[in-house]
Amino acid sequence: MNKYYPIMINIKNEKCLVVGGGNVAYRKINGLIEYGGKITIISREIIEKINPLIETMGEDIIYIEDDYKSEYIKNAFFVIAATNNSDVNLQIARDCAQKNILVNVVDDLESSKFIVPAKVKRGDLTITISTNGKCPFYSKLLREKLENQFDDSYSTFVNILGDFRKDLLLNIKSSSKRKDIMASIDVEYYFNRLKEIGEQETRKEMERFCFVTTDKD
Repeated sequence: MNKYYPIMINIKNEKCLVVGGGNVAYRKINGLIEYGGKITIISREIIEKINPLIETMGEDIIYIEDDYKSEYIKNAFFVIAATNNSDVNLQIARDCAQKNILVNVVDDLESSKFIVPAKVKRGDLTITISTNGKCPFYSKLLREKLENQFDDSYSTFVNILGDFRKDLLLNIKSSSKRKDIMASIDVEYYFNRLKEIGEQETRKEMERFCFVTTDKD
């Protein structure tokens, strides 16, 4: 069994090739759209619900009505092999291996150079779940559990912390001092305050905390 290195990767404006036009391909395409990939679809046929994506995304999605050919992977950032033909998927994996292109083969973990974990996304907070390909069904169950646990307030709180850190970078020159301030934040306390008094008042409390902390020096 392969071991997969967890990574967050920027695919904005990168060529992402999806070979296949069924339900699995549809799910993969939606994920790529969410993160700004430039998508090329290769398939003789596509299911009906892919058509609106092609129509609304303009130049961000190119559909080529054809069987897979090795020349289609040229200049691809990565490839997803999502056909219902295992032999075709395996050939895609072999072609990608020859050209050092990352490939995900939906029905063959051993031929895949990357897999896509289940995820819970709340704004800029992303939590991923993976069983290293052993049991995707369990990943799905854990994702559903976490979706109930992490509501939209976590997205707001990430924004508050991000802006707080940005202010520290602008106003405090000492990196060690910045680290000390961030480490001293009672995250659980301020998250609860967010629920009690709202976003703006929580931001003000954190600003006052920063002033008090820096005044001690």
